[in-house]
Parts: sequence; structure tokens; C-alpha cells
Amino acid sequence: MAETVTQFAARVLGIADCPPPQPKRGPQYGTGAVCWLCGGATDGKGWPQATAIAPTFTQHNTAKANDSDAVCQSCAALTRAETFQRMVAERGLSVKTWTQAGWHSYSHFIRDDGHYSVPSRKDMRALLLDPPPGRWLLCINTTGQKHTIFRATVASSRTLFPVQMDETTIWCRADEIRQCMADFEGLCALGFSKDSILTGQYHPAQLLKAGLSRWKPAEGRIAPWRQSHPDLMALVHFVALGPAEFEPIEAAEYERSAVPPQRQAQGQMEMF
Repeated sequence: MAETVTQFAARVLGIADCPPPQPKRGPQYGTGAVCWLCGGATDGKGWPQATAIAPTFTQHNTAKANDSDAVCQSCAALTRAETFQRMVAERGLSVKTWTQAGWHSYSHFIRDDGHYSVPSRKDMRALLLDPPPGRWLLCINTTGQKHTIFRATVASSRTLFPVQMDETTIWCRADEIRQCMADFEGLCALGFSKDSILTGQYHPAQLLKAGLSRWKPAEGRIAPWRQSHPDLMALVHFVALGPAEFEPIEAAEYERSAVPPQRQAQGQMEMF
């Protein structure tokens, strides 16, 4: 049976050996050969589902084998707060923990050489623009309340790769995400907020401040992404540099630095 995403993550992180506690009565292991959560093999050593899955776990829609009574040790490890907090302590990571802080509380970058980090938005941006070789996971948790690893897909390419953003798996082409990021940040450099770029709803005062002659071509570059690639736009919106991170630039400088569009805007902008 193929290795699942949680089994990949637990194996490379060195936490896959996570046996269930010996109960005072009843069997120690679940009887199911397939993991209730990830659908992978339990090798006869899975946790009983009732022991592994806390009553507070609400993402039952992620379960791959609803008729199984067992959860593999990898999935059990990746649901437990103590496993996350122990790894943070052992690796000396600068991550805030509290009693209930766990895998559902943060974003994760996991690489097949065992590297792990809780990436910042700038880290995520760098990873998307220059993906690593080998096999890896980038799981983005925008709310601090979602288990993302269970939903993810392992990336194995630098040119076409999946990114898990909350409940959505976004397949990214390297050339497209670089172009979308450049087009999005071109508008940020003109002083427009990230939210306004995502929605296309710009404040009139900022339009006048930036100058319509600069805004129109920049909006023409981003509009096709907004219309045809909303998930990619949402990802770029989350990780892109904001307007406060750019120095004010003159029109001529912007025209020289702007990335030429690869697509033509659909229709004409009639506002101005």
C-alpha cells in the first residue's frame, strides 16, 4: 500500500513511531488494517479510533476509510499537541506554544531530508518563487484552526506543485505564480492595498494618488488572474509583499521594472 501524505510527513520528521498507550482494559491496538483518517496501512499497530481522535476533532470529512476502527501511528502523531510541542522543543524552534497548541495551529514546511519549519509569509513567498528539489509539503494555515497536513499532497516537482491552503489544494505552475506575484506586487508598489487588488475594488483617492496612467496597465495585467485563477490569486494575496514594504516609485521607474504581461485583459476597463 502506498505511503500517504501523513505517513510521509511523520516518517521524514521522525515521529512515525507513536504507539498507543497500553489501556487498563481492552485491546491496545485497533483491528483495522487501513487507517480511518489517511487510508494508509496500519500494519496491525494502529490506534483505536476512539483513543486517537479527540472529541474536539471536527474534520471528519477528511477521513479516507470511514468503516475502519483504527488510526495509523503517523496520523495519531500528527493529531496530538504533545507531539508537536515536543518536536518544537527538541528542534529549538522559535514557535509559541500553549496547552492546546498543535499541528492545527500553524503552517508547515516539511522536506524529505527531515527539515521542518513554521514558515512566515515571507518564507512562503520565497518557497513559491524558488521551490526546493525533492519531495516536500507546504501547508498554509491562514486561521490557526485547521489541520492542513491530512488534506495535502506531496510535491515532487519544481515546475508544477501542490500547495495546501486551509481546505484547498492549489496546483501551481512555477512560471504562472512568478508572473502573478510580479503583477500583484506591481500594484502594491503603486500603493494599493492587497485586499483591493484581490477584489478589484480600488479606493478612488488611491487611484488618483497613484495616477490612472500607471494604474490602468497594471490592472490590465492582474485582471486575467483575478478572473481565471481565483485560488492562485488568493494564495498570492496571502504571501505577497504589501504596499508598506515598497519604496514609492516614479512612473518611469515602474514602467521600466514592470513584468511584460503574458495575457491580455479580457475586455476594456470603462471606469475612466
